[in-house]
Amino acid sequence: MVSKRVLGNGAYSEYVLDPINFKLSRMVNYFPNGSVSSYFGYNYDRKGRISQLNTTSGNWRYKFDAASQLIQSTDPRGKVVRYTYDKRKNRVVVSEEPGNKTLYAVNKVNQYSTAGNYDIKYDMNGNMEEKTNRNVRNDSVKFKFSAEDFLLQAETPNKRCNYVYDGLGNLYKKSCSQTEVQYVIDPFGNPGADIIGQISGGNITQFVHCEELGLVALIDMSGDVYYYEFDGLGSVVGVLGPSGDRTNRYSYDPFGSMLEVDEGLPQDFTFIGQWGVIVNRELRDSYWMRSRHYDAQLGRFLSLDPLGFKGKSINLYSYAANNPVMLKDPRGRFLVLQLLQSAQAL
Repeated sequence: MVSKRVLGNGAYSEYVLDPINFKLSRMVNYFPNGSVSSYFGYNYDRKGRISQLNTTSGNWRYKFDAASQLIQSTDPRGKVVRYTYDKRKNRVVVSEEPGNKTLYAVNKVNQYSTAGNYDIKYDMNGNMEEKTNRNVRNDSVKFKFSAEDFLLQAETPNKRCNYVYDGLGNLYKKSCSQTEVQYVIDPFGNPGADIIGQISGGNITQFVHCEELGLVALIDMSGDVYYYEFDGLGSVVGVLGPSGDRTNRYSYDPFGSMLEVDEGLPQDFTFIGQWGVIVNRELRDSYWMRSRHYDAQLGRFLSLDPLGFKGKSINLYSYAANNPVMLKDPRGRFLVLQLLQSAQAL
């Protein structure tokens, strides 16, 4: 079973589903001339979990525990990262060969008090209040939240950012030092409110979304259209210009920390960007997932799931049930099996 998506600049993507289990077996993004821009091939274990991801940059390998939490990833260079969790889905240890180890201390309400060299504090509502590297100067961030648990301010030693939300809880303005960004929101997007415009410093950028296909294109002030390329999870791996030339390239580790950023066109849709998630560039490995901010370094949200235990999770801070290879949470409250959805939508 093959599906195809053709972009306005002539670039296209092909999706191949296994006819037996209907899982995405491979997807290929092509330049307009038919040469391969990026390739993603998926191998699955007996429980239907991705055991290997084959890409144009090399192969990733994954292992999972009985609860389908990611417990080991091996990147194309052979670097092995192992994750250990407690019974409440909190990280206990992250070890990287050869010998680097990050230990996590967790309290009774699933809050990290330490994560490696970082000391972490929370407010009375369960929102992260401070994360400080005790060994490195100027590596700290302080947060302030509203009574409704929306992030209002993030302050590092070098910058202070303020966030403003509309009546529906959508982020519509961000100001950092002397820079202000205002977002134009479509409240009826899929899978949630979509950013369809961005205004900053007199520049206006438009974003095109297409129902089940998610983010498609960016239109700049001059009217030039740039098109997005994705992997099977919905993370942006490339941006192509009007003539099909690549302007941007990205890659990530399993939990969303950026491994490669090559940008000729500054823009904020990266990890899970197909589904409306934007990066918070003022903070390291930070993303806005509509209802909550996500810290990819810790692999969890800064605040509790607004659905509470109705969200069916025993840990209200965890992201994607600790299986970011298969699952996503672009609304900050619902898990989605992305690989199957992206293929069926075409």
